Amino acid sequence: MFSLVHRRNNKESRITDVGVTFADPKTGKFKLLTPEISQQIQHNLGSDIRVVLDEPAIRTTSVKYLKRANKRTVDWARRSKEEFLKLHNLSEKEFNDSKIKRPLLCAVIQGGNNKDLRKENAQELIEIGFDIYGFGGGLPEKNEKSWREEGLKGIDPEQIRFLADLIPKDKIRYGLGIGTPDDLKYASEAGWDIFDTVLPTRNARHGYLYMKKGEGDRDYKTYSVMHIKNERYKFDESPINPDSKIQELRTTSRAYLRYLFKINEMSGKRLATLNNLEFYSSLL
Repeated sequence: MFSLVHRRNNKESRITDVGVTFADPKTGKFKLLTPEISQQIQHNLGSDIRVVLDEPAIRTTSVKYLKRANKRTVDWARRSKEEFLKLHNLSEKEFNDSKIKRPLLCAVIQGGNNKDLRKENAQELIEIGFDIYGFGGGLPEKNEKSWREEGLKGIDPEQIRFLADLIPKDKIRYGLGIGTPDDLKYASEAGWDIFDTVLPTRNARHGYLYMKKGEGDRDYKTYSVMHIKNERYKFDESPINPDSKIQELRTTSRAYLRYLFKINEMSGKRLATLNNLEFYSSLL
């Protein structure tokens, strides 16, 4: 949603203290999302985990911008929790009572790669009190080119561990946007508990399959990536993954999967997605 705001350079798409105004990509009509409306939507969906609205500081080193985003994030977090309590008819004391069954509420720590601002933001959010703490604003990155040479890749280990240490031990640490298999393993060891990432499905749609190390076109620390569209797989009759628990991946050849991608057949993307999701499910 924030990407829609930054993508459209007009006065209607903007972030204010009230909330976020953005254009619906389907209708073109402008909509307002506030911390309260966000909680109401999640409440109506009946989700088990509710995430408060925050302002992501996307890849910026501007201290002025980061401080403004931090302040707004804290204000929105407070408003979100107030709405959450209202929707569930809870007092602050009841919110902290572990015997009362309710959805979990997650706040997102901002501050970019500025450790002082991250710490400050974390302390302010912890003071308000949530069940889960994540970090936002884009992952702290290490200076390493991706295998397609399209920009920075991977997480900064020092930053990830620093962020985990800011969060109380009895709270859940949410690694938003992590990440590659190597990064997932490191972040888990550093103390992060739950994760979300689009990589397995997004890369599957483009023909990139996660495999055991040594079985793809490019090796990383603990895994390999296969680009099934490559010419080398045109006559490769070996199965996509002979060790898979999914029959289709054991019986479909890499050559046929490549063919499905070449003719833009959706079943090819489905098979690649199954492969990647199975690979990711075995990581931790």
